[in-house]
Amino acid sequence: MSLREDIQNFMAQFLKQVPEDIQKVMQEEAERLAQSGIAEKSLKAGDQAPRFSLPNTFAKDISSRALLSRGPLVVSFYRGGW
Repeated sequence: MSLREDIQNFMAQFLKQVPEDIQKVMQEEAERLAQSGIAEKSLKAGDQAPRFSLPNTFAKDISSRALLSRGPLVVSFYRGGW
């Protein structure tokens, strides 16, 4: 099964649990994001990200340049527990 199929199956199961009014809000926001053009402005596969510096869990700034000097870099944004 492809990632796309996995996501479609997950969404189908998830939406069975979501009230219709919430589904409507989710659909409207997805459409708003699509119309905003944000996807066209985003980095694409193979693009190089700009250099940046972010605080780690100890509030110490870490630069992407320093991390890249040690090898490939993956950036993950954790929004917290729901």
